[in-house]
Amino acid sequence: YFRVEGLPAAILRNSMRQAITELRAAFEAEIARTGESRYKVRPMGVESAEDVMARVSRFTTTMPLDQGNVAVFTHGMTEECLLCHLIGAPVESSRSFNFDNASITTLEWAWNVWVVEKYNVTDHLHVF
Repeated sequence: YFRVEGLPAAILRNSMRQAITELRAAFEAEIARTGESRYKVRPMGVESAEDVMARVSRFTTTMPLDQGNVAVFTHGMTEECLLCHLIGAPVESSRSFNFDNASITTLEWAWNVWVVEKYNVTDHLHVF
């Protein structure tokens, strides 16, 4: 049973769920209003998926891959776009990936491509 600043995790999950629901609704409303692709819209000043994909693309050029393992800690859309970029998939594929909170995904550079070794692993969250 996890607590954050005295709040039970269930309360935090419900708050996050509500915020995500509101953000999704804002995206859908902006898509309906503009007719723009879901990967290009920027409701409420939020980055579009294409913006995030460009940002993670720039980020990956700075990763010190020749120095061993690299850990990246990120969230939802960034994680989806990062995985798409690393495996060479278009931004439109990003919605195919769903990551649980605090999950771990590991990739290995092998045969000149990124290979997904583990995806969305949450075993470490269930130790108590």
